[in-house]
Amino acid sequence: MKYTQNKLKTETEFDLTPHKLNYKVKDRSRSVSFSVSYADIPQTLDYFVEENLWLRNVGYIWLVLGVLQTIWTYAQDKAFMLSIWFFIGAICVAVHHFRKIHYTLLPTDRGNILIIKDKDHDTILSSLLEARKRQLYDWYGAINFDNDVDREIEKFRWLESENVIDRAEMEQKIDQLRRGAGQLGGPTAEPTLLN
Repeated sequence: MKYTQNKLKTETEFDLTPHKLNYKVKDRSRSVSFSVSYADIPQTLDYFVEENLWLRNVGYIWLVLGVLQTIWTYAQDKAFMLSIWFFIGAICVAVHHFRKIHYTLLPTDRGNILIIKDKDHDTILSSLLEARKRQLYDWYGAINFDNDVDREIEKFRWLESENVIDRAEMEQKIDQLRRGAGQLGGPTAEPTLLN
């Protein structure tokens, strides 16, 4: 499944293959692409805003300058006339506001995955998190009776903490594991009597 997002001059592309995400981000100054397994995508989300702070700050300065000049003109001439600096400042602040790009950021070892907050944001994010759950479950969801019981129990607790399985499934897996290992009243050997 492929998703593409565009805002201003930024383009992101998500190619969700069965085993990994192929990600690409391109803007005016760079183009980055990498592949990452879904299991390496964190479940915790960060947020990021790309904005031109210089334009905002200059806009505010010109707004203040425009208001002060308007007050000065009114005090001198008793005529109300907005300063040209007020309009220039208002334009800068408005351009700054409409050129902001809000992202959800998913940091990985390969690079940051940026999802633009637009109409497709929630669909892309839920698709990535579902693919992550599916991959972690495929890799770690089965009981391995050859492994140490305590390590297997910790594995299922970890899967529950990562929201891959719910608490009921975790308890069911731990119960199956303990029964299979003979720790919860499973089959036990008859004691041998020595004469």
